[in-house]
Amino acid sequence: MGHCVVATFLLERGIDVNFKDETLAVSPLQHAVGCGHANIVKLLLEKGAEPNYNSRHRAPLMIASSRGQLDIVELLLVYGAEIDCRDSNNQTSLIKAASLGHLDIVKLLLEYGAEIEYGGTTNNTPLMIAVDGKHDKIVKVLLEEGAEVNIKTQSDNSSLLQASWAGCLDMVNLLLKHGAEIDCRVSRHQTPLIVAVFRGHEKVVKLLLDNDAEVNCVDFGGETPIVKASAAGNIVIMSLLLDRGAKFDCEKEGFASALLSNLRHGRMETVEFLLQNGVDTNVRDRMPGYKGWTPLIHAARNGHETIVKLLLKNGAQINAECESGSTPLYEAASQGHATIVELLLDKGGKTEVENKDNNGLLIHAVKIAILGGKLSILKLLLEKPPNINQKDVRGQTPLFWAICFLREDMVKLLLDKGADIESRSDGGLSPLMYAILLGGYLPIVKTLLDRSADINAEDDEGSSPLSMIKKNPSLIDLLEANVPGLKIDR
Repeated sequence: MGHCVVATFLLERGIDVNFKDETLAVSPLQHAVGCGHANIVKLLLEKGAEPNYNSRHRAPLMIASSRGQLDIVELLLVYGAEIDCRDSNNQTSLIKAASLGHLDIVKLLLEYGAEIEYGGTTNNTPLMIAVDGKHDKIVKVLLEEGAEVNIKTQSDNSSLLQASWAGCLDMVNLLLKHGAEIDCRVSRHQTPLIVAVFRGHEKVVKLLLDNDAEVNCVDFGGETPIVKASAAGNIVIMSLLLDRGAKFDCEKEGFASALLSNLRHGRMETVEFLLQNGVDTNVRDRMPGYKGWTPLIHAARNGHETIVKLLLKNGAQINAECESGSTPLYEAASQGHATIVELLLDKGGKTEVENKDNNGLLIHAVKIAILGGKLSILKLLLEKPPNINQKDVRGQTPLFWAICFLREDMVKLLLDKGADIESRSDGGLSPLMYAILLGGYLPIVKTLLDRSADINAEDDEGSSPLSMIKKNPSLIDLLEANVPGLKIDR
């Protein structure tokens, strides 16, 4: 309650009503306001206390407005407190009251002429602050008092966008009735509809659409509202958008597709919904890093077997190539999705395909098998073989790659399936020469010799396995043991 009698006694004996605390540099009035002692505040003001003393950027009016002390705020205003004084964050009493939901204080400050549009260094006006705090009654008062509804903050935010982001239906409706620009674009080209869709606020989305929000607006990332709804798997919002003319795909470079966006997440129900509503199963991705990818390529790479089946059933092109040359089969193989590889092969997936690096499908499968330690993909491809001797940019066949990583099992498998044991890479190296130059891993060298690899074949420089092997005594013994009548000078 405060010791009003004591304060009166001290003041009557001449104590300075505006003396400053040496430690905190605050006045008696600031202390009294901070403690909420309205009777002492009134006494001090009557005795001449300075209502605008602003030590530490905490003027009495700012303190009272922040704490919701209506009676003290009114006292301070009656005694001439500066209504638009600012704190260390450049905020006014009105901003403080609006941010903390003190409706009656907001009304009182406005009656006394508080600056309604001042927003400090960030241009966060009282209206924006009230919207951010979801104080709809204060928002209503500010709008009725003429607050500018379309002003933007320093970070390029608007009151309608903020309300849409928060999902405040009544507030969105109120802002629209007071002239909020429905398609205002802020940072990253976001609109109220885009953020409402992204946040999954179905009622707000419907309200915005009812007020003619642009349904095919595009944000900075090239995504439309329906693309965002698809990525989130929100069928209700997708239906709302479709009813208002939303387009599944954007024809512009760098813009996203509803189906393609969903396939990165693998939501079966959403894919079914999109297909039922006529989405193009062969739409091409235009996003960086995925140029030319089809929905089937995405699904195959991400291992969504059920979606792969559904897309094929709905007319997806099984051998569609993207800009880098990859196909659904190539991408499924690259990620080790054996069941999808088998499915695509059964449905006619072509094995004769090369990517932009001139790595054929079989070579790629060998690399994946080497790195992953599994032969399943390679075996599947060899059941319906592509050119088993296809070469990469260095002229190396899958057999060379198996030799390079010392995979005897793969070497035998490839040879059993018809790999050319005398194939030549750049420089004229044969598989046997390559094995010797890599250090002569005995099991692989022996396998090649057992399959009658030519020990006299020469590369482009005239070197043969026989001349190369002289540098490795253990290989000399192996060669002599496997080639009847051969005796190598040591």
